[in-house]
Amino acid sequence: MIITSDHGEAFGEGGFVTHMLGDHGDFEAAHHVPLIVVLPPRFARAAGRIDRRVSTANLAATMYDAAGVDWSAFALRYDGWARSLLPLFTAVPPHVARAIPPERSTQDQRDAQHERERAMKSLGYVH
Repeated sequence: MIITSDHGEAFGEGGFVTHMLGDHGDFEAAHHVPLIVVLPPRFARAAGRIDRRVSTANLAATMYDAAGVDWSAFALRYDGWARSLLPLFTAVPPHVARAIPPERSTQDQRDAQHERERAMKSLGYVH
């Protein structure tokens, strides 16, 4: 079981879009989020705390490793693919399956980016 959130929120920040400001908002509230990993009993590890900066981007590779799935094809295809956190907790089990990335497709993100910029301007965050 993994418990986390996408980003924090400071008191009184409801309705604002500070997490879209490229780290110019409240960094601690937007980046320090809970991450609790409860391993299945077969991993037999005592409770502990890992005091190291990690990212929710590491979760996919961590879940693949815990399930015994070889995710190396993703790391080869996507530059900067996050690494698994499982080695921080316990030994990684042998792989019993392999994940295959989906076929590549091109997506035009210009409309979504334009909409975000309009929202930021309308709220007075950018001019």
